Amino acid sequence: MTSSRPLLILFLVVLLSCSSDDNDIMETPTSAIIVEPNPVISDMTVSFELFQPSAVKVSIIDLHGAPMEMIERMDPVPAGWHHFYFNVSSYRQGLFFVQAMTEKDTLVSRFIKQDR
Repeated sequence: MTSSRPLLILFLVVLLSCSSDDNDIMETPTSAIIVEPNPVISDMTVSFELFQPSAVKVSIIDLHGAPMEMIERMDPVPAGWHHFYFNVSSYRQGLFFVQAMTEKDTLVSRFIKQDR
């Protein structure tokens, strides 16, 4: 059996050698999308925070990658928390994804659609 320790050390060296500019951090949304409620029956809210103004596209995608619904704001929305509202009552029961795209980043989360 081979030891995984050299691979782990190599990973840590690469990770530590990758430096990021502080400005890059400020240009991306937070690392998570909040979907409430989850599981959802009908109405849900998708929330995330922007640190800088950006155009935004929020999409709901099924398990096959097909877009179900999309809200797009081409004009930059201001920095801060943003909330997008969707009614998914007509969706079939199952697992879906929410994708939030900005000019610099893409975030994905999942939610479960339940029937009554």
